[in-house]
Amino acid sequence: MLDIKPLMSRIIVKQKDSVKKEEVEKIGSIYVPEVIQDRRRRELEGELATEGEVVAVGNEVDIVKVGDKVYWGKYSGSRFTRNGKEYIIMTQEDLLALIGNG
Repeated sequence: MLDIKPLMSRIIVKQKDSVKKEEVEKIGSIYVPEVIQDRRRRELEGELATEGEVVAVGNEVDIVKVGDKVYWGKYSGSRFTRNGKEYIIMTQEDLLALIGNG
């Protein structure tokens, strides 16, 4: 549970973490995590959206709720670290899309 409450129309999201120990590829004697390979592929293809989950919402947010999966622009929001975890705070207008049944 995050102990921060965003103000007004701001939301806090946690970026999707797709790194798993079994998802690595060995190139020679160097292990390259799949997430690094995927990020590089997306950069080359020009993909600019990032995926994650809403973890907190301000009192003026009416588009999303906590737990919704969303896409936002690659350069949207401000990153911060709380209790060793990285989060991004942004306005609800920075969101590009809801994922699934949001």
